[in-house]
Amino acid sequence: MKDYDVEIYHHPGKTNIIVDTLSRKITRSLAYTCVPRKINELLANIIVEPALIEEIRARQCEDKLLQKKYEEQRSMPDPDFTLSNEMLKFWNRICVPDLPKLKKKILVEAHSSRFAIHPSNTKMYHDLKERFWWTGMEKDIASHVSKCLHCQRVKVEH
Repeated sequence: MKDYDVEIYHHPGKTNIIVDTLSRKITRSLAYTCVPRKINELLANIIVEPALIEEIRARQCEDKLLQKKYEEQRSMPDPDFTLSNEMLKFWNRICVPDLPKLKKKILVEAHSSRFAIHPSNTKMYHDLKERFWWTGMEKDIASHVSKCLHCQRVKVEH
């Protein structure tokens, strides 16, 4: 539904069960983890977030470029980069470390999940660039989509 500009009108009552279902945003099939946040050894709140996001947060320190930017943010902040919940972001998009297995996880989730339904590289890039950032992202997405056997079989020869 998010691929099309659709206006869904809601009228309260039992007649709108299908409209109610369609109007809810579908969350992707990411595995979620519970991340307890402690303040002075008291449980302050619980945040439910995708396990993939938590893995990115934990592995940002493995990338030398991101580690350098992380240290720079502590001393003299760059307006393009921000620190949010101990995670480095570029223009409010999560910085993904230069780790091929981690990037592959993101690309597979965005391309082959039940809700993604094998989007083209342009559509996939526009979807991913809302949340993630890494150098060479567009090239990596195009390469991943071009290697997808399902997409190659479905293409019509011109």
